[in-house]
Amino acid sequence: MEVVLAMCVIAVAFTSLFGVLPVALQNYRHSMSLSMVANVMSQVSAELQQTSASDILSNSTGTAPLPDRYFNDEGQEVTLTNTKSPPVFHVKYEPITYTSNAGTGSLVQKVASVNTAIMGGSNPSTTTALIPVKVDIYSIHGGVDTATPLASKTLFIPNYN
Repeated sequence: MEVVLAMCVIAVAFTSLFGVLPVALQNYRHSMSLSMVANVMSQVSAELQQTSASDILSNSTGTAPLPDRYFNDEGQEVTLTNTKSPPVFHVKYEPITYTSNAGTGSLVQKVASVNTAIMGGSNPSTTTALIPVKVDIYSIHGGVDTATPLASKTLFIPNYN
């Protein structure tokens, strides 16, 4: 009788444990994904901060100044067609523009200026334009991006030209 009662207690305990296990694994996968998104965003942001504003704004090749990038689940950059380590994250860049109020209809990319005073130099003050760039990271499922980004960040790149 005692053995049967012990087996019932163990069966109830294991049933509860196995019921919680899928939820715990799903939460673990989700937290790992969010951690990897943060790592990818940090890497992309650091690289973008080192890119000159003229490279971001130039479009002389007829292609997007900042091409889309793809990363696998380990945070390594891969191509879209990589079969060994398929992409899981898709990074899109978008220089933010707005129409000028001058009525010309031309696009202006400078949204702010920063005055920098250099003490003791020949030029005591310089003005630097800040170029905003929006970075979105999407999750890829079956080769298709999710509708909303997992992470979004706007960076301001100084234009010293």
